[in-house]
Amino acid sequence: MVGLSDLAHFTVRSLERGLSQIELTGTFDHLRGVLPGRAWLHVPEGRSIEGELTFVDRDHRVGRMEVVNSMAEDLQPLTSLPYFYGSWEPSDVEVILDQHREWVRIKYSPTDSVRIRKSESEGQVIGEREQGTPIPDGFHVFATVPGGWEKEACLLCREKIGRRFQRYGYRDIRDANRGRSSSGVWLCERDYLRHASRHDLSFLL
Repeated sequence: MVGLSDLAHFTVRSLERGLSQIELTGTFDHLRGVLPGRAWLHVPEGRSIEGELTFVDRDHRVGRMEVVNSMAEDLQPLTSLPYFYGSWEPSDVEVILDQHREWVRIKYSPTDSVRIRKSESEGQVIGEREQGTPIPDGFHVFATVPGGWEKEACLLCREKIGRRFQRYGYRDIRDANRGRSSSGVWLCERDYLRHASRHDLSFLL
């Protein structure tokens, strides 16, 4: 079981402010899940700080991270924040931590889809949407496919959920009541039981 307090915490020791970026130097309390590259420092309510972990001294648990000025203008030395690698998004973390979200087990039922396209100088761009969802600017519908929207993917493991795949998944009851498969997120049964039902963030490690 992994909560926010169990993630690696980055404590800011110094800040070097440039015109557009701030270079943070700091220390980690442990290095599980810490990798160079795109990363996040978690702040609740959609205020997490995105950056690039450019250097890690694994012997001394020292790291350097470059972040955009506008995202970190309030950061001060000795601030300590949970870190996670950039293959995940803050919204993924919030979904799993949300104690007010009511999950329901749903049998996937295909819905109709529309095929869309637009013309560009290099040719046609073609896509597909679930019927009833907004069409991107510049596109128009050229075909409707009965039952064509036949799968979704688990938020965490990307396993497919659908008529020819796992038949059941979990959704927020508010999304399920909207009647569209593509509204909100889906979780496979395994990841719901392992992570969402327990608010367990071990996938971040």
